[in-house]
Amino acid sequence: MGKNKPTFTELKYDFNDMKFSYELKHKAIQRKTNRFGYTVLITNTGIAANELLKIYREKDAVEKSFSHIKPHLEPFFPRSEEGTRARMFLTILGYTLVAIISFKLGISYNQALNTISGMREVVYSSGAHAPVEYTKEQKEILEKLKLKL
Repeated sequence: MGKNKPTFTELKYDFNDMKFSYELKHKAIQRKTNRFGYTVLITNTGIAANELLKIYREKDAVEKSFSHIKPHLEPFFPRSEEGTRARMFLTILGYTLVAIISFKLGISYNQALNTISGMREVVYSSGAHAPVEYTKEQKEILEKLKLKL
């Protein structure tokens, strides 16, 4: 108990240039997988075995990223592949924006998400729109980010 889980990726953020990257810690991954036993990978492609294994191991980073955004996905029923891709793009974009906001404000991702999730706008039939009254915390976030809605 109390033992930290090993990390297998190193995340790098550059919010000034709006860049995000990650690097896999291959030695840590190899040490961990050496204790797993054997996995059989079968494919009908011409990909070399070492390249196939690399692709297989990298899928973990994608799955973990998706597990972070999955609780925030609303149920949706796509009618086309394009609709699904658009929805996933917007979800990832939203996740990234909340991560940037939390970083800039020095608060946790969940704090930022909980605070901004209640920010709504009313759209009238005339086309006019107005924000719903913001909480104190929401107003502070807008001020710190120098945003005016």
